[in-house]
Amino acid sequence: MQTGQSFTTGCPIAASGVESLARRLDTTDDGVTKMERFESTIFWVTESESQLVLRNEIGDDALRQSDQNNDFYGLVSSPSGSFEGVPRAVRSFGLAHDSFLRLDLVVKVTDTPVMDEGEDSGIKGRRIYRACPGDWMYADLADAWFAAADRSQAASPYLARRQTFAGVVWTSRWLDAEADEQASRFSAAMQPVLIGLNGSASRKAQWGMDRSIEGLKKALSEVRRQARAG
Repeated sequence: MQTGQSFTTGCPIAASGVESLARRLDTTDDGVTKMERFESTIFWVTESESQLVLRNEIGDDALRQSDQNNDFYGLVSSPSGSFEGVPRAVRSFGLAHDSFLRLDLVVKVTDTPVMDEGEDSGIKGRRIYRACPGDWMYADLADAWFAAADRSQAASPYLARRQTFAGVVWTSRWLDAEADEQASRFSAAMQPVLIGLNGSASRKAQWGMDRSIEGLKKALSEVRRQARAG
């Protein structure tokens, strides 16, 4: 059975379970789809991506967006990279807590299905995982999907990456608050990401959160230095 592409990450497996799956083999001359059914243990690797988004008070449409930062240093460490861009954005756009423009840090968290618990990559803290093949489907959804007259109205049966969180976890609207208060608000906004992680994933996430909070405080220190310098 063909496997999906391999990828390397420092992020952990957050969940696993045995799933009843299926994959399409062929279609007969009379239009009947042949399916292979099987069970497999699926492991879910959790990762976050972060991005700075500039908006105005008229609407939530993005005026500008930074590049995305990933969890290179481990789970939920991606905000630390995005925070590095805050001082420059504040200076470039003249941002304050009551500005017409605002800067939001948006975090998205996804779970990727993989076939095993991974193997050592040779780089400390990072493992190589094999993503599940793109043609794997949940067996209980596959029959209904293939039989549907309008598949756009049917639930997709494919085993694929799933987004578990998307939201603003820091905003320039908080710039009037002290650094510790902003860090507390950031931590509270990230709680939906952290709740439900298993022991190993939770410990790694705490390390990533510590790194991100350090990045936030460093960025705020630079913002204040810029303000004093005029």
